[in-house]
Amino acid sequence: MTAEHRLVIEVSDIAGFEFECPRCETRMFVPIAKYDGLSLACANCRERWFGTIGGPDHVFMHELLDRIKDYEKHPQHAVKLRLQLNADLVKDVNCGREEKKGSIKSGSN
Repeated sequence: MTAEHRLVIEVSDIAGFEFECPRCETRMFVPIAKYDGLSLACANCRERWFGTIGGPDHVFMHELLDRIKDYEKHPQHAVKLRLQLNADLVKDVNCGREEKKGSIKSGSN
């Protein structure tokens, strides 16, 4: 018998988008309901994230995030889309909660 562990999320599980500046590592989280466009630069260090407005990187990212936001607005889809996360990124998942090494597990003395 083979056991398999997978972590799969639906598009409706996405709470928002997190952006991290490659220069200063500042993170910005935008709830999906409030997302209305891309920031072009870091709010902290002002590092430009995209070469030009309308450039290929900017257009791709903008369209991707818009499509994710719009997906849930349409009630009928030909298939149900789920995203499977890489198992190497998820460690020690127990009951839908990630446990950190050295933490006390539920029911332990």
